Amino acid sequence: MFLLQATVAHRFSYGILRFDLLYLLAAYVALEANPRGALVSALLIGLLRDMGSTGAMGANALIMALAAWGLTAVRSHVARELILADAMLVFLFALFCGGVEAGGIALFNGSAQWGSLMGQAFGQAALTAVLCPLLFAAYRRIGLVDRPRAAQAR
Repeated sequence: MFLLQATVAHRFSYGILRFDLLYLLAAYVALEANPRGALVSALLIGLLRDMGSTGAMGANALIMALAAWGLTAVRSHVARELILADAMLVFLFALFCGGVEAGGIALFNGSAQWGSLMGQAFGQAALTAVLCPLLFAAYRRIGLVDRPRAAQAR
């Protein structure tokens, strides 16, 4: 996902509409894996995202771990039988990550406008959520997360 994000994803962006495959991967793991594995995975995925950015190392890792922690806390309280629920959770995950990142950029860069950065975060969250059904189905098919037998019986 990191290689696809770094090499191909920018070709499918239009204005504020762009997607983030690493957000999708972290959100999927946070929704499907055990909480400890989800947090460790989110940290590692965030570090990968940090390596591909010019920001401070560890910033995305911390943001993604916080967002993953939030998803692990609410996932059992959401009826996830409909893919729309997963898409909404991915939207909120990506909006939180992008919003915190936008706030950090606006805070530390006086020339950055918070409103336009939030618009970009919203656009990114929206398009990432649209891709959720397709990639979640692919992740399930390849068995990205080893689910317990009880979860498969549902």
